[in-house]
Amino acid sequence: MNKEFLKLGLYSFLLAMVLFTIGLMAGKNLEYSSQQVVGFIITVTTLVITIYFSVRYIRDNRLSGTLKFGRAFMYGLLITFFTGLGIALADFVYVKVINPDYFPNLVEAYESSLKETLTVEEFTKQKKQLDSASLSEKLTSYVFMMYFSAVFWGFFVSLAMAMILKRNQE
Repeated sequence: MNKEFLKLGLYSFLLAMVLFTIGLMAGKNLEYSSQQVVGFIITVTTLVITIYFSVRYIRDNRLSGTLKFGRAFMYGLLITFFTGLGIALADFVYVKVINPDYFPNLVEAYESSLKETLTVEEFTKQKKQLDSASLSEKLTSYVFMMYFSAVFWGFFVSLAMAMILKRNQE
């Protein structure tokens, strides 16, 4: 079962990378706020697909069709970790290799949105904090944020899929 679960995790990882990369490429010319919406939709869709099919496969092929809620939820969370890694890695490769101007432009857009919404003193304070971190530190934080965002939403998707896929012995 462990070997098979790792195989399901690898499939989830690869599917997340492919779908998220496609989403990043498709939304390349959108505004940053629209890109965030597209990213959220792709993240949740990827989580639903990977968790649903993985947990259903385990239930039907490994556990003789029965699966309690707690185990279904646990399997969903484990698949979430693989999916989150795929999303984070796809995001990292996109920002570092495919579109290296993306992240500096994103930081610049974030700064300009701060300038519009904050007072001069607050903006100066935030700008100092942003400037104190190097671009690679910001990028690392961004990639970890993407991973933990996927895991956060994966928690809720796992909860929903556990409710849908649980099947007690009859």
